[in-house]
Amino acid sequence: MCRKLAVLIPLLTVIIGLTAKLYSQSPGELKTKEENPVYFGVIPRDNPRITYEKYQPIIDYLSESTPYTFELDLRKTYLDTVAALGSGETDVAFLGPLTYLHAHADYGAVPILKSITKKGKPYYKSVVVTKESNPIKHLSELKGKSVAFSSLKSTSGNLIPRYVLANAGIHVKELRRHSQFDYQDSVVKWVLKGEYDAGTVRESVAEKYVPLGLKIISISDPIPTGPVVAGPKTSMKIIEVIRNTLLNMKNTAAGKEALKKVDVELRDGFIAARDSDYEHIRRMINAVPTGCGIGCHPKIKKL
Repeated sequence: MCRKLAVLIPLLTVIIGLTAKLYSQSPGELKTKEENPVYFGVIPRDNPRITYEKYQPIIDYLSESTPYTFELDLRKTYLDTVAALGSGETDVAFLGPLTYLHAHADYGAVPILKSITKKGKPYYKSVVVTKESNPIKHLSELKGKSVAFSSLKSTSGNLIPRYVLANAGIHVKELRRHSQFDYQDSVVKWVLKGEYDAGTVRESVAEKYVPLGLKIISISDPIPTGPVVAGPKTSMKIIEVIRNTLLNMKNTAAGKEALKKVDVELRDGFIAARDSDYEHIRRMINAVPTGCGIGCHPKIKKL
């Protein structure tokens, strides 16, 4: 018994000392679960440096305006971003319509907000571009030509353009050559170099390069802006904090300053989003395997 006490007394002394030290700390020094980083993902439409510049102001604003610390979580591919959201490695993410539908179907992820662009609209557009000096003026002229697409999981750079080309009577197999590039800026640069007759990107990317010799030959119908999506393992408390903070962002001085620095498709803040906002994109996904001549996108069933 004495030997047991001899062991326990020093141990109890250490525990009491640690407890006293913990409670002597100020509240700001206490590390709580809520202070663990909230990871915010972004689909890699742009290279990491550009992505950081476009989205970090949102992350900083959330960290400064909420009880949580937020960190930008950049993954290599669109599917990596979706998988991280589904596994809980990433808590929330900026997704495109197509990647949202995958995240919803595969993991039960839900949309909580969508952005308003600098044009004051909750939608953006997909465009087909060529070099200004290229004589091509219409989609019908692309048959037998080369086309640079964005990532297969890109709504504006792949899904919508394939659908538009199919409606113009051009199947992917009827192109002389086509490739897919991870970043939309890369698509434009290859077109400007003359390596491809045409490319497919979102309108805001194309507009940056028009002064450098890019020409837009086709503009799609409106596409709903990609949603802010919560993963299945993200707590409702965190979701509500993010929702309320971003909804109110353009009404605060700090929020207005942050919005001046972000991607043009986030420039006017956020509004609520619902799954039904993306229903027509879901229908397009299911139509493309027939319309483009090959099974280029899987069917996505609504949960």
